[in-house]
Amino acid sequence: MKTYLSRILVLASMSSIFAISGYATDIVELPYRISASGYYKLTRDVDFAGVEGYGITVSASDVVLDLNGFTIKSDLGTAAGIGTTSDARNVTIENGAITGFTSGHGLDLNSPEILVQNLRLIHNLSGIFAIGSNFDTIQDCFIVGRGAMSDYGDRGEE
Repeated sequence: MKTYLSRILVLASMSSIFAISGYATDIVELPYRISASGYYKLTRDVDFAGVEGYGITVSASDVVLDLNGFTIKSDLGTAAGIGTTSDARNVTIENGAITGFTSGHGLDLNSPEILVQNLRLIHNLSGIFAIGSNFDTIQDCFIVGRGAMSDYGDRGEE
């Protein structure tokens, strides 16, 4: 239990340190692959037009991905907004929205030790899909809707 709590504290402090230092790699278009440790942030709302894969792929450890209050959106409804690969550890994903992945996932977590906080996951097939993950923390997130639910809308029946 001590190890788990210390990992969460490390993830939370990484986020604060990177944010205070002001250093960030800006993400302005998708798809985007994070393959080196560091602090990454969105600088505007971004659309993902891909039919497979991830809008943002995190394949490195020790990463903070700050959506910075912005939204990752899909009009095609497929793929996933953000995904981690099995070798990414100590990743924080925070502060924004992921919407419109009605045939995919908002977050597709495939690695351990992920901190997800302050996200709005709206109108995705699933808000967070975690397989093979452990020691993950999800806090202060709002998850609503399910893309497939739109198939059950008003059919004109009484």
